[in-house]
Order: sequence, then structure tokens, then C-alpha cells
Amino acid sequence: MKQKQSLIVIIGMALSFWVSNSFALGLGLSLGQGTEEWEDQDDSILVNNNGDRKVSSVGFVLDTAVANNKVFNYRLTLMAEENERDSGGAYVNLKGYAMTHDFGFGVFRNKHVRLWLGPQLKGAYYEEMTHSSNGVEIGDAIGFGLNAVAGVNVHLPKVVSFGFTAGYQVLGAYGGDYDLTDQYDLDVTSSGPFFSASVIFRINDDY
Repeated sequence: MKQKQSLIVIIGMALSFWVSNSFALGLGLSLGQGTEEWEDQDDSILVNNNGDRKVSSVGFVLDTAVANNKVFNYRLTLMAEENERDSGGAYVNLKGYAMTHDFGFGVFRNKHVRLWLGPQLKGAYYEEMTHSSNGVEIGDAIGFGLNAVAGVNVHLPKVVSFGFTAGYQVLGAYGGDYDLTDQYDLDVTSSGPFFSASVIFRINDDY
């Protein structure tokens, strides 16, 4: 997980260098938590992936209108993410990278607060899929989500804002292959709530 976090920070610094002198935007770091309910679409009897999951992430945030008095904002979040089953039976755990694309519409804006809401698209690649019983890596997986999200940005004077987002995964799916004496498919649908908090530094971005 530490290597993934370092890679996210390096990518964030590169993006910061490229855009900081040209655009009004916000750059920062985020922490995320969520839960998902998985419904297994595969008939495998060796691994049961139905049930509750917990999702955690650390990421880099880029937002086009943190405090600016604009209706629309686009927020990109690049994350190192873990997706794990809470408990019970044989199941798989996932570690890898994810990104979200938020398309926000500011419904309330002043010099102290921005409240926004909109749709979110999520994509993920989990390079490590491990078996719960022994932690042995058995494959990889990809995922996507269509989510509803709302956020509030609270502005401090000068350059810093605190961001809080909450949402619900309306439609999610994960797929991949794993090898347990034979080849089986990871094929699940998912839904559930999520929350994140971020510290964002504003560049040429004021109300």
C-alpha cells in the first residue's frame, strides 16, 4: 500500500507542476472510506463473494472550481485503494488503483462555502487479488461504478479549503480471473455508501 501511495503522490506532483501556472484550480490529498454489498454472479463453490465489503483509499485530488463562483466543477481523484471482505467463509481481497470523475454543480456558493452535487464515474484496476485463507495472490481484477455524489468545500482565508464528499454507488461491477486449481471468474455487482475528506490548496481559485 505504501508503494501505491508514493506513486499517487508523484503523479499528483507532476500534474501540479504542469497546471499550477496556467489554470485556476485546487490540488490536494484525500482519505476515503466506504462499504459495499456484493452480489456474486459466478457459480463457483470454492469462493463465496456475496456479502459486505469495506473500501479504503488515499488519493490525490484535482478540482477545477473549489472556491470559484462557477456553477460547474470537475474533480479528478487518483487513489490507492483496498477492497476487503468483512468476515466469513472463503473470499477474495483486492488492492490496486482507482480513479473517480466527479461532475459537480454548485447549488450554493459564497466566499466561505461551496455545496455541490452530481454524478460520479469510477474506474479501478486491482493488481493484487488474494485469497482470504492464506493471503496468496491468485489474480487481478477491474471494476467500475456509476455513483451519485454530493460535496461541501469549506474555505479558509487565502489558499486552503477542506472538502467533504458523500455518495452512493448506484451500480458497480467487478470482474477478473483467479486460479484455485482451476480457472474461475470474479463476477460480482455491488452497491453501497462512501465518504471522503480532503485538504485542498487553491491556486488562483477564489470566490
